[in-house]
Amino acid sequence: MALKRDLMIRLESLRTGTPVSAIVAEQAASSGMWAAGEGMEVLYLVPLMYLVWPILFNLAGRLFAPRSA
Repeated sequence: MALKRDLMIRLESLRTGTPVSAIVAEQAASSGMWAAGEGMEVLYLVPLMYLVWPILFNLAGRLFAPRSA
């Protein structure tokens, strides 16, 4: 999440021409809103990864299983 946040700040800075420090200051002023948004993303991503993990391992197991003659 921290990496995504930094990338999104830099992307917005490049897109709008606003300095990174101004964007960080704006987010710090409304930090509760940003924390809630990032919390919602985590609440979505953690169960998603938990559910997808076995599927990926099963697919990898089938792809790399030794083939019988």
